[in-house]
Amino acid sequence: MPEGTPPSDPSTPDPSARPDAAPVPPTGVEPQPGERHPRRRVLTSAVLAAALLLGGLGGYALLRPDDQSPAESLTADSGQTGPAAPAVATPGPTPTASARPATTPSTGPGQVKVAYEVTGQGRADILYHDANGESIWLDEVQLPWRTNIRTDRRDQLMVQVSRSVGTGESIACSVTVDGGAPVTEQVGGAAWRASCFG
Repeated sequence: MPEGTPPSDPSTPDPSARPDAAPVPPTGVEPQPGERHPRRRVLTSAVLAAALLLGGLGGYALLRPDDQSPAESLTADSGQTGPAAPAVATPGPTPTASARPATTPSTGPGQVKVAYEVTGQGRADILYHDANGESIWLDEVQLPWRTNIRTDRRDQLMVQVSRSVGTGESIACSVTVDGGAPVTEQVGGAAWRASCFG
Protein backbone atom coordinates (compact mmCIF):
# COMPACT_ATOMS: atom_id res chain seq x y z
CA MET A 1 0.00 0.00 0.00
CA PRO A 2 1.57 3.34 -0.99
CA GLU A 3 2.35 5.85 1.65
CA GLY A 4 -0.37 8.50 2.26
CA THR A 5 -3.22 6.31 0.99
CA PRO A 6 -5.83 5.76 3.66
CA PRO A 7 -6.60 2.16 4.39
CA SER A 8 -9.88 0.99 2.88
CA ASP A 9 -12.70 0.27 5.25
CA PRO A 10 -13.69 -3.36 4.92
CA SER A 11 -17.30 -2.55 5.99
CA THR A 12 -17.80 -0.16 2.98
CA PRO A 13 -18.54 -2.17 -0.13
CA ASP A 14 -16.67 -1.18 -3.28
CA PRO A 15 -19.24 0.02 -5.90
CA SER A 16 -17.21 -1.45 -8.71
CA ALA A 17 -17.31 -4.80 -6.97
CA ARG A 18 -21.15 -5.02 -7.27
CA PRO A 19 -22.19 -6.86 -10.42
CA ASP A 20 -25.34 -4.66 -10.98
CA ALA A 21 -23.56 -1.30 -10.45
CA ALA A 22 -23.13 0.97 -13.51
CA PRO A 23 -19.58 2.13 -14.08
CA VAL A 24 -18.98 5.69 -12.90
CA PRO A 25 -17.24 7.72 -15.60
CA PRO A 26 -14.28 9.73 -14.45
CA THR A 27 -14.66 13.49 -14.10
CA GLY A 28 -14.34 15.37 -17.43
CA VAL A 29 -15.23 12.35 -19.59
CA GLU A 30 -18.40 12.63 -21.76
CA PRO A 31 -20.74 9.64 -21.75
CA GLN A 32 -20.81 7.52 -24.86
CA PRO A 33 -23.80 7.81 -27.27
CA GLY A 34 -25.50 4.68 -26.01
CA GLU A 35 -25.26 5.63 -22.33
CA ARG A 36 -28.02 7.32 -20.32
CA HIS A 37 -27.66 10.94 -19.24
CA PRO A 38 -30.13 11.71 -16.38
CA ARG A 39 -29.63 15.50 -16.42
CA ARG A 40 -30.44 15.75 -20.13
CA ARG A 41 -33.63 13.70 -19.60
CA VAL A 42 -34.82 16.04 -16.80
CA LEU A 43 -34.08 19.16 -18.89
CA THR A 44 -35.93 17.76 -21.93
CA SER A 45 -38.94 16.89 -19.78
CA ALA A 46 -39.03 20.42 -18.31
CA VAL A 47 -38.88 22.04 -21.78
CA LEU A 48 -41.68 19.80 -23.08
CA ALA A 49 -43.87 20.56 -20.05
CA ALA A 50 -43.37 24.33 -20.50
CA ALA A 51 -44.17 24.11 -24.23
CA LEU A 52 -47.37 22.15 -23.55
CA LEU A 53 -48.45 24.62 -20.88
CA LEU A 54 -47.89 27.66 -23.10
CA GLY A 55 -49.54 25.98 -26.07
CA GLY A 56 -52.57 25.04 -23.98
CA LEU A 57 -53.01 28.59 -22.67
CA GLY A 58 -52.68 30.04 -26.18
CA GLY A 59 -55.20 27.55 -27.56
CA TYR A 60 -57.63 28.38 -24.76
CA ALA A 61 -57.35 32.09 -25.57
CA LEU A 62 -58.08 31.40 -29.25
CA LEU A 63 -61.03 29.15 -28.51
CA ARG A 64 -62.58 31.46 -25.90
CA PRO A 65 -62.47 35.01 -27.37
CA ASP A 66 -65.68 35.91 -25.48
CA ASP A 67 -63.73 35.96 -22.23
CA GLN A 68 -61.52 38.80 -23.48
CA SER A 69 -62.49 42.42 -23.50
CA PRO A 70 -62.46 44.15 -26.93
CA ALA A 71 -59.36 46.13 -25.93
CA GLU A 72 -57.51 42.89 -25.00
CA SER A 73 -58.54 41.22 -28.25
CA LEU A 74 -57.29 44.15 -30.31
CA THR A 75 -53.99 44.22 -28.44
CA ALA A 76 -53.54 40.46 -28.83
CA ASP A 77 -54.38 40.52 -32.55
CA SER A 78 -52.06 43.43 -33.36
CA GLY A 79 -49.11 41.88 -31.55
CA GLN A 80 -48.72 44.81 -29.17
CA THR A 81 -47.52 44.26 -25.66
CA GLY A 82 -48.30 46.16 -22.50
CA PRO A 83 -51.57 47.63 -21.30
CA ALA A 84 -54.21 48.34 -23.91
CA ALA A 85 -54.97 51.93 -24.82
CA PRO A 86 -58.24 53.17 -23.32
CA ALA A 87 -61.19 52.73 -25.64
CA VAL A 88 -62.52 55.99 -27.01
CA ALA A 89 -66.25 56.08 -27.54
CA THR A 90 -67.27 57.70 -30.79
CA PRO A 91 -70.46 59.71 -30.45
CA GLY A 92 -73.35 58.52 -32.56
CA PRO A 93 -75.58 60.80 -34.57
CA THR A 94 -77.76 63.06 -32.48
CA PRO A 95 -81.16 64.30 -33.59
CA THR A 96 -80.29 67.96 -33.99
CA ALA A 97 -81.40 70.56 -36.47
CA SER A 98 -80.03 70.49 -40.00
CA ALA A 99 -77.66 73.34 -40.73
CA ARG A 100 -80.09 74.84 -43.23
CA PRO A 101 -83.54 73.26 -43.33
CA ALA A 102 -85.17 73.66 -46.74
CA THR A 103 -87.63 76.53 -46.89
CA THR A 104 -88.42 75.83 -50.56
CA PRO A 105 -88.37 72.47 -52.34
CA SER A 106 -85.22 71.45 -54.18
CA THR A 107 -87.04 71.88 -57.52
CA GLY A 108 -87.75 75.56 -56.82
CA PRO A 109 -90.47 77.73 -55.21
CA GLY A 110 -93.29 75.60 -53.85
CA GLN A 111 -96.97 76.16 -54.58
CA VAL A 112 -98.13 75.68 -50.97
CA LYS A 113 -97.35 78.26 -48.24
CA VAL A 114 -97.02 76.71 -44.77
CA ALA A 115 -96.58 78.30 -41.35
CA TYR A 116 -95.49 76.11 -38.41
CA GLU A 117 -95.87 77.49 -34.90
CA VAL A 118 -95.25 76.25 -31.36
CA THR A 119 -96.36 78.18 -28.28
CA GLY A 120 -95.80 77.80 -24.57
CA GLN A 121 -93.25 78.87 -21.97
CA GLY A 122 -89.66 77.81 -21.42
CA ARG A 123 -87.97 75.39 -23.83
CA ALA A 124 -89.21 72.39 -25.83
CA ASP A 125 -88.02 69.88 -28.44
CA ILE A 126 -89.53 70.37 -31.91
CA LEU A 127 -89.80 68.03 -34.91
CA TYR A 128 -91.13 69.25 -38.25
CA HIS A 129 -91.00 68.39 -41.97
CA ASP A 130 -89.22 70.89 -44.16
CA ALA A 131 -90.04 71.86 -47.76
CA ASN A 132 -88.53 68.62 -49.11
CA GLY A 133 -90.49 66.46 -46.63
CA GLU A 134 -87.40 65.69 -44.53
CA SER A 135 -87.57 65.53 -40.73
CA ILE A 136 -85.85 68.36 -38.88
CA TRP A 137 -85.14 68.03 -35.15
CA LEU A 138 -84.63 71.07 -32.92
CA ASP A 139 -83.55 70.51 -29.30
CA GLU A 140 -84.33 72.83 -26.37
CA VAL A 141 -85.89 75.60 -28.46
CA GLN A 142 -86.96 78.74 -26.62
CA LEU A 143 -90.74 79.18 -27.00
CA PRO A 144 -92.63 80.63 -28.78
CA TRP A 145 -91.22 79.39 -32.11
CA ARG A 146 -92.38 79.94 -35.71
CA THR A 147 -91.10 79.16 -39.24
CA ASN A 148 -92.51 79.45 -42.80
CA ILE A 149 -91.87 77.19 -45.78
CA ARG A 150 -93.10 76.79 -49.37
CA THR A 151 -93.56 73.22 -50.56
CA ASP A 152 -95.20 71.02 -53.16
CA ARG A 153 -95.57 68.16 -50.64
CA ARG A 154 -98.90 68.88 -48.97
CA ASP A 155 -99.01 65.27 -47.68
CA GLN A 156 -95.77 65.82 -45.70
CA LEU A 157 -96.82 68.73 -43.48
CA MET A 158 -96.23 68.08 -39.77
CA VAL A 159 -94.98 69.76 -36.62
CA GLN A 160 -94.62 68.12 -33.20
CA VAL A 161 -93.56 69.57 -29.85
CA SER A 162 -92.33 67.63 -26.81
CA ARG A 163 -91.96 68.95 -23.27
CA SER A 164 -88.53 69.36 -21.77
CA VAL A 165 -87.37 70.55 -18.35
CA GLY A 166 -88.72 73.98 -17.51
CA THR A 167 -91.58 73.92 -20.02
CA GLY A 168 -94.67 75.77 -18.80
CA GLU A 169 -98.00 74.19 -17.87
CA SER A 170 -99.20 73.81 -21.46
CA ILE A 171 -97.70 73.61 -24.93
CA ALA A 172 -99.39 73.89 -28.32
CA CYS A 173 -98.57 73.51 -32.01
CA SER A 174 -100.26 74.73 -35.18
CA VAL A 175 -99.97 74.27 -38.96
CA THR A 176 -101.44 76.92 -41.24
CA VAL A 177 -101.67 76.15 -44.98
CA ASP A 178 -102.12 78.95 -47.56
CA GLY A 179 -103.45 81.37 -44.93
CA GLY A 180 -106.41 79.10 -44.04
CA ALA A 181 -107.62 78.05 -40.60
CA PRO A 182 -104.77 76.63 -38.49
CA VAL A 183 -104.76 73.00 -37.40
CA THR A 184 -103.84 73.09 -33.69
CA GLU A 185 -103.35 70.87 -30.67
CA GLN A 186 -102.73 71.97 -27.09
CA VAL A 187 -101.76 69.73 -24.17
CA GLY A 188 -101.25 70.37 -20.49
CA GLY A 189 -101.00 68.53 -17.20
CA ALA A 190 -99.45 65.07 -17.57
CA ALA A 191 -99.45 65.12 -21.40
CA TRP A 192 -96.00 65.70 -22.85
CA ARG A 193 -96.42 65.93 -26.64
CA ALA A 194 -98.63 67.80 -29.13
CA SER A 195 -98.75 66.97 -32.86
CA CYS A 196 -100.24 68.90 -35.77
CA PHE A 197 -100.65 67.75 -39.40
CA GLY A 198 -101.55 69.91 -42.41
